Amino acid sequence: MKRIFACFLALLCLTVFCGSRVFAAGDVVDVARHGVAVVDVGVQVDDFWDEHGSGSGFFVGEKNKPVQYLITNHHVVADFLENGAGELTEFMTTSGEIVLGRAKVRVYFDKEDYVEAYVMDADPIRDIALLRLAEPTDKRAALTLCIPTNDMVGDTVYAVGYPGIADSLIKESVTSWGEADATVSTGVVGRISTVSGTGVSQILTDADIRHGNSGGPLMNDRAQVLGINTYSVSRNDEQVNYAVNISEALPMLDMHNVPYTVGGGVSWVVWLLAGLLAAAVIAVILLAVLRSRRRCARKLPAQQTDPAMQSAPRPAAADPAESLDSGFRLQGVAGALEGKRFAIPRSGQLTLGRDPARCTVTLPADTAGVSGLHCAIWLEESGICLKDLSSTHGTFVSPGSRLAGGQAVLVRPGEVFWLGSQAQSFVIAERRQG
Repeated sequence: MKRIFACFLALLCLTVFCGSRVFAAGDVVDVARHGVAVVDVGVQVDDFWDEHGSGSGFFVGEKNKPVQYLITNHHVVADFLENGAGELTEFMTTSGEIVLGRAKVRVYFDKEDYVEAYVMDADPIRDIALLRLAEPTDKRAALTLCIPTNDMVGDTVYAVGYPGIADSLIKESVTSWGEADATVSTGVVGRISTVSGTGVSQILTDADIRHGNSGGPLMNDRAQVLGINTYSVSRNDEQVNYAVNISEALPMLDMHNVPYTVGGGVSWVVWLLAGLLAAAVIAVILLAVLRSRRRCARKLPAQQTDPAMQSAPRPAAADPAESLDSGFRLQGVAGALEGKRFAIPRSGQLTLGRDPARCTVTLPADTAGVSGLHCAIWLEESGICLKDLSSTHGTFVSPGSRLAGGQAVLVRPGEVFWLGSQAQSFVIAERRQG
């Protein structure tokens, strides 16, 4: 046991002194890019696509599962909503011709790889829109959300998306709107504020937000989404950038039963240490249980282990079929199983209770005082062991000592015990000969 604790402490020290971040900046960028896509709005007239504008969006959902829902800004899909929201509508071409077409929203995974998306909900005041794909996809991954708090002011953040200015400069030569083309600007959280009049919570940052990456995620250094990149304000060569607090999107997700993952804002080291501590506690409990089963030490003062029982040779089996028979029986003395006998095996155990799915010796479902899984009996070198399995009304050994939940004791042949009350009593007996 001392070795186990020594190893555990050494592991904790190694974790604290050797690990400082779960993600390097490059890892954050990789995670972010795998969750963002281009959101493009235009009008479809026959086979002709007339682009009206584009922005960015990011996927939400359960971790390690295909994604179907993504978040963007309301203003990214505003042209779609103002031009019929998908209904067949008349449009005027640049030549003055009236044509019929539909406004549509496309989500691009690459320049030639896109699917149509549908606007499930949109909130112009919060500048948030929720989009849904017709089918889930594994071409992108869900990002983890994190509710920002004031103690994050000064923390590093990353604005991820597809800025229109950058695309316009090099669109014909290199841009493909693919995963690797998402750009990342770095800054810090300047302030978390509430907009007067609307009450919308927003994040002020110096991470560059511009046309095109609006609708994309503002992420912390643990690759978690704090906000939705929204707009910037410039004055006297100074620029201030704002992202909508991700908490503003949660009611919309909840209303439409959209799954999402929220991560803690605490350091990864805290979670790792908590996990290691939990694992160590479980390991100690398991070792204690195994040691208890091996020793099966009698703790009741009136009944001590019989030394002769530990060294008594077991009778040899007459044939292979009897090789699993220990020679001891569990016999009902009073109650539902009165007069019935059950062989105690050499290996394995008998479990008693009312649940036939978990018990090898089953009492009727309406037996008072007996739990679904009440107690267990098995054979050790030291003798027959009886263990209470944390039953509600307890397991008692004559003359009335109650076992603690999880406690194992030795019971000798002829010794009576009961489940809940003496109305359901049993005794350990030896196999009848002849």
